[in-house]
Amino acid sequence: MTSEELERLDSDAKPESPRIRTPAEYNAVIAGLSGAVGTSIANIAVYPIDLIVKRLQVQRAVQSSSTASESNDTGRGRSYDGFVDAARRIYQEEGGLSAFYSGCLQDTANSMASAFIYFLSYNFMRQRRLQAQARASPSNKSPRTLGVFEELSVGVLAGATAKLFTAPMANIVTRKQIAALHKPDPRLERHPDAPETSSVKGIVKSIYADRGLRGFWAGYDATLILTLNPATTFLLYETFKSLLPRRYRDRPTAGQTFILAAVAKAVASAAMYPISMAKSRSQVRRKIGGKSSIYGTLAEICRAGGIAAMYEGIWGEVLKGFFSNAMLPFFRATARRAAFASRIPTSPSTPSRFLPPRAPISISPPKSSPRFFHSSPPRPNRYQRAQYVRGHVFSALGRWYARPSFYVELTVLGGLAGSFYLYNIEEVPVSGRRRFNVISPSFEKELGEGQFEEIQKQFQKDILPETDPRVRQVQRVLARLIPHSGLPANYDWRVTVIDSEETNAFVIPGGKVFVFTGILPVCGNDDGLAAVLGHEIGHNVARHVAEQMSRGIFLVAAAWIVEMLWGVPGGFSQMLLQLAIDRPRSRAQEAEADYIGLLMMAKSCFDPRAAVTFCIWYIETMLTDNRWERMQVVEKKMGGAPPELLSTHPSSERRQTELAALLPKAYQAAMDSDCAVTNNYVSQFRKFTDDYLPF
Repeated sequence: MTSEELERLDSDAKPESPRIRTPAEYNAVIAGLSGAVGTSIANIAVYPIDLIVKRLQVQRAVQSSSTASESNDTGRGRSYDGFVDAARRIYQEEGGLSAFYSGCLQDTANSMASAFIYFLSYNFMRQRRLQAQARASPSNKSPRTLGVFEELSVGVLAGATAKLFTAPMANIVTRKQIAALHKPDPRLERHPDAPETSSVKGIVKSIYADRGLRGFWAGYDATLILTLNPATTFLLYETFKSLLPRRYRDRPTAGQTFILAAVAKAVASAAMYPISMAKSRSQVRRKIGGKSSIYGTLAEICRAGGIAAMYEGIWGEVLKGFFSNAMLPFFRATARRAAFASRIPTSPSTPSRFLPPRAPISISPPKSSPRFFHSSPPRPNRYQRAQYVRGHVFSALGRWYARPSFYVELTVLGGLAGSFYLYNIEEVPVSGRRRFNVISPSFEKELGEGQFEEIQKQFQKDILPETDPRVRQVQRVLARLIPHSGLPANYDWRVTVIDSEETNAFVIPGGKVFVFTGILPVCGNDDGLAAVLGHEIGHNVARHVAEQMSRGIFLVAAAWIVEMLWGVPGGFSQMLLQLAIDRPRSRAQEAEADYIGLLMMAKSCFDPRAAVTFCIWYIETMLTDNRWERMQVVEKKMGGAPPELLSTHPSSERRQTELAALLPKAYQAAMDSDCAVTNNYVSQFRKFTDDYLPF
């Protein structure tokens, strides 16, 4: 007998087990629920980006609808200068992180409803179309699939159906997101009983008062065009997939699928961005003036700001599309698995061409290694312990890479790290340099307080009283420098002069000034002392201590990564990173403190030439002279200064040259301050004494 006959007999002998099939309608409901849950979670994750994009899209329309007097009543009348500036101002002006989630509850409800209706409609329409195919050709037993055009058409119809029901809530959410940009409506001011437009009830009344019932469906024409976004994303994905090597075109890897889908989504979002902006403008427009159609809105935007105005805030939209595309499939699949946790047997799902197939990931079991037992095993050395840790780290990374959600998690972590870095970028006062800093001024001040107490205890026997002339000299110089430092008025300035031959002076964060008497003869006069103290205060103005601590976080993390990947010992990797990153930044900070101190002493009516003739490098390296030319001679006698590459400070020649080049700016700063009048009186008095007084 043949094998086919044996299989037939075997199947006849076994009773056929009943097979429970889940109806198509049940599949559609499960798809709708899982899509709604996944969309809501992804929506919450990217909601702050969506809020910022909405404000960037409509800020010009909101400002143009207000009068000039109204726009000047508050700082919020000023336009956002890009995505980062909008995020910073929303955080500072509107109450912190909670401001980024204004309207999030309503938007999440709207997203869940829209996603549920979309996936329900999509699966219902698709199943009906597949059933029609089955009735048309009952003899064909192969799995039913829809063509690309049919899949996209079903998706567009499902999107239009979903937006038809959820458009009113979408309009309410948009107005709630941009409520902080609006001034109170003049018409509402004449009616004390009118509700606030920041509440949902007030927004509903405002929309109805502005445009009637049609106002709740404002921008629906643009929404119909935006329903082509999934179709555009799919076509772009197929186009990008055709560019892959031939062996990956039919079954791309999980990483390739994720990257291609994310890029396709970002490109599609950028292409549809003007339509999205027109939709947002239509949703917030009052009935007074303006165009009503989408094309009229786009023409109005172009006339007001050119073609570039249609793409204001586009990078936030691209970022939002990238992250939402990364998170939505993962959360939707997780919700779908949870929905089928009851283990109801179902028929094999019909393959869909709307989403690309995903290659399965196989995990091979680790090979066992032989064990050798010793009566007294030797204690592993440091290198062996490091290798052991490296092995565990690589094993954990391998398990993470094998997870189906690896690329989603990697994208989320990378996005969070990038957002954290960009959020903590700030501008240094005076110099305008941009840098990364995560240390708050209050924390920096607390560190300064602790350091102040320790130094006070260490030198408590050598601290001079305030009646000492040397203490009064330092106080006199500081009294002129502090008003021009730009530091907060609540700084608790304290002057401590220590009777010691040590040539040193420094200012701790928080306004704690320490001066050793050994430096006073070197300074010579108040101008020289102002050069020293101005430089040290400049470090506090620029908050260099906080910047160094923030940079140390990355240095430690980078040293650990280098040690794990290449086996470089931690101490050696830290030394390399210090030479490559930390030392250059430290030299830049010293040059920046020179610049800030020079302008500060010039505005305080000190002679800025003292900063050039005085050797700051000498002070901070404990040498014994006060002239740049003399400094170079001393360096040679001591065997030469360390190379600039290895030093935390620029060379004396470089600092002298740079300070001399900055003298014109210092003189201009002095002329712009009150020093011009004071110096004129002093010069006239000196001329009078030279001409008319006999002594």
